[in-house]
Amino acid sequence: MDFCDWLWRSNKKVNGPAMRRDVTVAKAKEIDEEVDRLNLMGETREAVINVRVNQGEFRNRLLQRYNRCCLCGVDNPELLVASHIKPWAKSEPEEKLDVDNGFLMCPNHDRLFDKGWISFDDDGNIKIANQLTRENQIFTNVSADMKICLTERNKKYLKYHRENIFLGNAK
Repeated sequence: MDFCDWLWRSNKKVNGPAMRRDVTVAKAKEIDEEVDRLNLMGETREAVINVRVNQGEFRNRLLQRYNRCCLCGVDNPELLVASHIKPWAKSEPEEKLDVDNGFLMCPNHDRLFDKGWISFDDDGNIKIANQLTRENQIFTNVSADMKICLTERNKKYLKYHRENIFLGNAK
């Protein structure tokens, strides 16, 4: 079901005035005035950062394996994110670049997966956290019948994801 069908079937209304230019301009002026009151300054400062070495290689391997979002099929490489199943920060060095510790996803699905709103069982069936409302499932293109293809080695990392990240485990 597309957005318009959902909107009609759920008897929802779009707030037209909130979408008009004059309302948007007024809101922008309000924000500008608040920034002026706060006396915020755009400045630059030097920072030391950590760089994920070989992250580009990890992404290239995922692009070769999947060449599209594992979940929805978006195939524009510029829109695809190399997503770790077991987070980089929690992974051992050999797990960080293991292609089986990753999925290639569009930004919506990457964010949902990374934050634990979705996960997958060992058959690749999607698991959706109860906290993700039906409306947000529609807006983010998530449905209970979605499935991804897994390798045997993906399952080890997915077990970690389900037990430590997936919000469906929240008490």
